[in-house]
Formats: sequence, C-alpha cells, structure tokens
Amino acid sequence: MQFAPQSVPRFRTSVVILVFAIVIIGCRSNPPSNQQNGKPAPKALSAMSDEELLEVVETFSTDVGEPGEDAWKQLQSYSRQELIDRISKISEEPDQDDFVRTNIAFLMCNLDQDYESNRGIIVSAFNQSPDTAELYEAQLDRLIRRGDKGLLQVLFEITPQSDGALSDGLAETFAYQIKTDTEGFLAQLRSQPRSTRSQISDFVNSAISDQDKSAVRSFLRSIPETSQLANLAKEVESDLSQVKFN
Repeated sequence: MQFAPQSVPRFRTSVVILVFAIVIIGCRSNPPSNQQNGKPAPKALSAMSDEELLEVVETFSTDVGEPGEDAWKQLQSYSRQELIDRISKISEEPDQDDFVRTNIAFLMCNLDQDYESNRGIIVSAFNQSPDTAELYEAQLDRLIRRGDKGLLQVLFEITPQSDGALSDGLAETFAYQIKTDTEGFLAQLRSQPRSTRSQISDFVNSAISDQDKSAVRSFLRSIPETSQLANLAKEVESDLSQVKFN
C-alpha cells in the first residue's frame, strides 16, 4: 500500500499541531513560580516594607473571612522568630498607633508569644471605652474560641454599657459559646449579678436560632440537681423560654 504524495506532509503537520497543543496544555496546568493556588505568592519577609507587613497583620487581625485566612497562612510561612523579632521592633516604635499595637498583640497571642502581656494589650484597648470596644470585640471572640474562656468575663462586664454594633457582636459571641460549651459558659456566667445575667440571656435570645436554643434548653434541663450549676441552669433555661424579638 502506498501513501498518496500529499499524505506525508499532512501527517507531519498533524503531529506538529498535537505536540504544540500538549505543550500549551502543560504550560497552562503549571502556574508560574510566583503563584500559589492561582494567587500571587507572598513576598519574602525580608523583601516586605513595614507598611506591607502591617497590612498583612491587620488583614489577619480584623478579617474572619478568606482574606484573613490567607493572611494567616502567609504569616505562618515565615520563620516564627524572624517574624516575632520584626513585628516586635515595629510595635516598640514610640509613635506607633494603638490600633496597630493591638493588631500586633493579637498576632502575638496567636503565635503564643508572651500571651498574657499581649492579651492584656487587647483587653485594655477593649475596656478603654464602650464607643470603641466594638473594634476589639471580634479579637476577644476569636481568642475565646481558641480556648481562653476567661475572656468571657471581660465581655460580660461591658454588657450593661453596650449598644449598637458592640451589642450585636457580644450577642453572637454569647450565642456561639452557650451552644458549643454550655457548662463552660455557665461556669463563667455564675459570678455575674442577676441583672447582667438577664441581659446576657436577652442577647443570646436575640442571636441564637430556634433549633440551637431548643438544644441548649434541653441540655440545661439535663444538668443534675447535685451540680453547682443547677440553679443557674434553671434560671437561664427560663430566660431562654421567653419569646425572641428581632
């Protein structure tokens, strides 16, 4: 069998096109070295200006969505000690803004670096005024979710003075804590006066779903009479039986 004279060039052309297509597909499937998961790769810490680094720290400290998660991954990718040394030096600048210092303190808490002193910086900023406390409530909420349940006391104590966005933030924090760690929440709540406890229950009532509230009330009813939390559990269960107004 013989190929027609024009068959060989056409065959060669097809092979060339196929190889070219494979090369193009391969290039597209391998992102440039300066990208990770389709996003620009973060700069090396040594290549970042202080302003750029502080911007990443602020995003992590104030954003609970994907940008905040990406910022945290970027910060974790650096040498821990190099990052701590660099950020500590920035924080110690005499004219440094208090909001920047608080964002840095929040990062340090998440790095478990001088936790108590950095925790204190955030608490101090939060307690400075109910008018600005909302700026730091979310940071305290995140530290509580991380395991620092004692910070609930800080939030409880400001509850009677709160309103607006701060009240909304507190309500979300309390609702989450009572449904995920009911006994731990009661253990912190028991030291507060009845008026504050009642207001906290109102906050929970405003932020919790009917399904979650039903589950919490069932758990509260299951706490045995011999428990030190029994009377408080009955009180909160009764408070949460009230009709929720939005």
